[in-house]
Amino acid sequence: MLITSYGRQINPQITELARIVFSEQFHNETVRKFFMEEFVLNNSRYYADVLDLFEMKNKIIPCDKYVVANLFNNAQVALSIQYSHCKSEDECRQIAKMMLESTDFLIGSLEMER
Repeated sequence: MLITSYGRQINPQITELARIVFSEQFHNETVRKFFMEEFVLNNSRYYADVLDLFEMKNKIIPCDKYVVANLFNNAQVALSIQYSHCKSEDECRQIAKMMLESTDFLIGSLEMER
């Protein structure tokens, strides 16, 4: 659900803005700080909060939510960088599929047994 809801909000302008931020972070200190705050720190905090909620609702096993959130976010940022540089619809679909698969694998491994 995290990735699907995120994917629904993707539009060409946001993808282009992300591509610029992803590229310019290596050349511009202001952009680097923005990237770190928004794409790394805020996203990881958000995912840790979501995992905390999942744990409180007994949806996942207890875990170090910050480690899992950072692992998850790092994978998603790397895939988002790839997505922002897609050259075709097929390539974008393949990367979106990897986003879903990595989410299913990581978060799925934490799910409570049913």
